[in-house]
Parts: sequence; structure tokens; C-alpha cells
Amino acid sequence: MRHVPTALAGAAGLLLAIQATARDRPGAPPGPLEGPPVPLALVGATVHVDARTVVEGATVTLRGGLVEATGPDLASPPDAAVVDCAGLHVYPGFIDAHTGLGLAADAPEAREVAAAQGEVPDFHRGALAATREAHRRGLRPTRDAGAEAVPSAEECERLRRAGFAVALSAPGGAIVAGRGALLALGGRPRRESVIAGPSSWHLSLELPGEDAYPETLMGRMAHLRQFLLDASAHHGRLRAWRAEPRGRPRPPDDPDLEAALGVRESGLPVVFEVRRENDVRRALALAEELGLRPILSGADEAWRVADLLAERRVPVVLALDFPEEPRLEPPPGTDPGDPGLVPQRVRQDRHRRWEERVAGAARLREAGVELAFSTRGMEGPGESLAKLRLLLARGLPVEDAVEALTAAPARLFGAGEVLGKVEAGRAACLTLLDGPLETESSRVRRVVVDGRLFDLEEDRPERPPEVDLSGTWEVEVELPDGRVAWTLVLEQDGSRLSGSATSSLGEATLTRGLVSGRSVHLWLEVRAGGETLEVELTGEAREGRIEGTATGRGTTARWSARKPEAL
Repeated sequence: MRHVPTALAGAAGLLLAIQATARDRPGAPPGPLEGPPVPLALVGATVHVDARTVVEGATVTLRGGLVEATGPDLASPPDAAVVDCAGLHVYPGFIDAHTGLGLAADAPEAREVAAAQGEVPDFHRGALAATREAHRRGLRPTRDAGAEAVPSAEECERLRRAGFAVALSAPGGAIVAGRGALLALGGRPRRESVIAGPSSWHLSLELPGEDAYPETLMGRMAHLRQFLLDASAHHGRLRAWRAEPRGRPRPPDDPDLEAALGVRESGLPVVFEVRRENDVRRALALAEELGLRPILSGADEAWRVADLLAERRVPVVLALDFPEEPRLEPPPGTDPGDPGLVPQRVRQDRHRRWEERVAGAARLREAGVELAFSTRGMEGPGESLAKLRLLLARGLPVEDAVEALTAAPARLFGAGEVLGKVEAGRAACLTLLDGPLETESSRVRRVVVDGRLFDLEEDRPERPPEVDLSGTWEVEVELPDGRVAWTLVLEQDGSRLSGSATSSLGEATLTRGLVSGRSVHLWLEVRAGGETLEVELTGEAREGRIEGTATGRGTTARWSARKPEAL
């Protein structure tokens, strides 16, 4: 049988090509009449069956959205489209263990609250004679990601390009935020994307907004505790009324209290969003008091109580949103007498705290704490593998990192028998890199979601590069209200470009870059004003200069770049 990288022969290959065309077109919705995924044979790969089992030169066959078989001497089925994976490493599909994927962040309007619960009193006008029974600020237990999440094609693609095949989507922004669900990132309708749901409850000791009850941490703790106790009491009254309604007042119809009972009695894990050590301890104490199964998410300082977490078998979902390594020395050319210069002691303290956080993953694993990773809090998921490799450099074993990306989150969120291994009968969710995970230069090349292949190398150069664009470039973008200047730093490896950009407006990450002849194609994630904007730059490079077109959110502008030494 002829092996080709992505050109597939026969009817199966034609169907795959049609699927890929519709699927990979930016912004294209999933085709409602698209058929099941064609059988695939991934041939010649290094297969990481799990975090500690590796098989060289193996074949993995996929059929009907499942792994059909895997092994080193496996023949490709005659009806399968063969994909040459020589040089690629096949891992179980990476799982992002905490996102807000596809969920609206809007809180209910005041009129909706009033219609359901009655008018909310003004707590700033004076003390109340009694706590209002149905005051529910920050309590939204009826939210359910499995029923609400509608991920966009762009959201799914960003996560796939970072190597993720599956993500936990969960509501946030509330003390009781609701329930999460594991979603496949194939861009299919929600009913086909939910792998496990509901898979978790989500609580937080923080509440967005200022000057709003409950303002204090003590108030939020009391608010949460009382609500969960009220839910148990409401359930008891409702059960008694249903058994003998005569002579008993009818309990109120209260979906919030009925849903909240599940926090304590559903058996689902309860994810606490915490950052500081004291909040970690508070969450553990509350979980013990109410009989909850806690998971800590974010958990910057969880390493400080690693032994306690290991003793209580509390897993941790570490956020990869730590910043760049702080500088120990001031920037070159800084005037030592500059009043705005950060004192050396402050720089040292910032660096120490950064090192402690990055090394915390290894300390947690040394203590025996189960780990998973999330992109929650990151401007974009594109830097996930780079952040993960910082944890490896600070002592986290690579086997533990693979476990935390695959089998651990699958177990935590109810899909331990479906995800987490490359094994016959499990979901065909796979991540393919062009080298081992721990290798600095390895990149995500393909992702398989429920048996559908997403080739992330579709932008192959038509011609070998004729220019070397490595170095620093001064960029100008001509916008309707003026010009914006950027500093772009590029590294070129063959036809591939990587790097970053900075300006007075914000920072940007080069998620992809390609050189074909003298043609340049760059994709940037620009972070400014709390938002992330995807910008695509195309142009021609000649004599130390690049000129072309920039596109973002439907707006097109001209851009140009020069190397400073060429000025």
C-alpha cells in the first residue's frame, strides 16, 4: 500500500479531503451532514501508549471515532486512509483541565433575579432585620457547561494548535459557578462533543466586582456555607411535603437550592479556584466540613502545603499562566539614578517568587499529589508547551508531565476509561508532535479528535525560503487613526518562523510563521486591553524590508518592516 503524508487515495481519501476542506476553513461551521470519520491508519510513529509505555515504529488504526488497534507489526486495513507518521510521536490526546470554552460570562440581569427571587435589598442603606432567604448574589448552581457551551471554530482551533484534543469547560465568575463538562475539540455540535458531563462542580472564594455584597472573604465563606446548608434543608422540606402535602406549607419552587444539593450529594468532584496558600487551607477546611471531594485549580501556592494535599489525596490543576521570568538586572542602558528604577531587592524578591511557583509542580509530585494542567488565565493557549517545558527544566519528570496532560485529568473528570491511553476501544483523541514532549524544538503537527484528523501543517511552503528573516525588525502598521510601531523578533528554522512582538499597546506571540520563497506569512496573538486579537500578516521580503497586508477582526491595513541595521 502506498504511504503518503496527507494525500489520500480512493473514495476514503476523497471523503477525508472534503471533510478537511470544510473543517479547516477559518470560521467554517461544522457540516451538519458530514458523515462519520473515515478509517485511518497512522503508520510508522513512536506511540506513547501512556505516560510510561513507548512503542517505536508502531501503527495506530482508527475507526468510528475509536482506536481500533495499535502495535508495531500491525497491518493497515484495506479500507483505511494511510497517514505516514514517520518521525512523529503519538500521545494520548492532551486535555486542558480548566477553561471557560464556549461559555458566555454574562451574569443574570437584575430583572431576571427579581422575577425569580424577589427584589434584592440595598445592603448599604442599613442593617437588615434578617438575611433575605433568596438572596443569591454569586450563587449560580443551575449553570451547566454540558448544556450551555457553544465553542467557536476559532476557540477549538487555538486549543488544537496548542496540542489539546479535549478541554474541561466550566462556568466561572461566581462563588457557586455551576457544573463543568469535558468537551472534544473537533468543532462538532455540542451533543456530539460532550465526553463527560456533568463532570465537576465549580466554586470560588473570590467574587468579581467591587463594593458588592458579600464584600469580605468571611462574608463569602458564610454566604457559601449557608447556601449549601439551605439546600439540604430545602430538600428535606420538599421530600416531607411530597410524602404528605396536606397540612404542610408548600415549599417554594427553587431550582437553585435543588441544583445546589448536588454539590454535596452528587458525588462529583468540587473544583475550588484558589491561588494563595491561605485560600488553599480555607478550601480544604470547607471541603472537610461539608463532605466534599475537592480539586484545587490555579493553586499558585499549593506547593507550600504539598504534604497536606498528599495526605488528603487532593488533586491540583495547575494554571500555566505564570509570567515571563522576571529580570534580575535592569535593562541595558538604564540610568542607575532613574527614580522609576525597580530596587534590586524588589527584583530579587519577584524572581524568587517566580522560581518558587515554577518549581512548585515538581514539589507537588515529589509529595505524591496528582496533577493536571490548565490554560485558564492565559491570554492564549499557544505558549502552553513552552510553559510546560519550564516546569520540566525545574525538576518535573517528563512522565509526570505526560500523565498530567492525559490520564490524570481523564480520571479526575469522569473519563478515565475513555481517554488517557492509546488503546483499543478508547476514544480516538490523539496529539502528534514532531519530537518528544521534552524536546525544546518539538511542535504540534497533528491532532486527532474523535477519529477526525486535523493537520496543522496545512500551510506548507510552495518554494524553499530565499531569505533569512532571523533578527529584530521595526514594524509599522498603518491604521485609519494613525500608525502603530512594533518591535518584532524572529527566529527562522528552514521555512518556519517563531518569535514575539512588543509595542506600547501590548505584547504579541507569533503562533505560526512561514516563508515560501520571498513570501512571508505570520499569525500573531496580540494582547492589549485585556483582550486577545488574532492578526494575520502577509507580505514580500526584499533587501532588508517586508511590505504587505495585516488582517484582524475583518479589518485590513498595510504594514511594513525594516531591520534597524538596514536603516
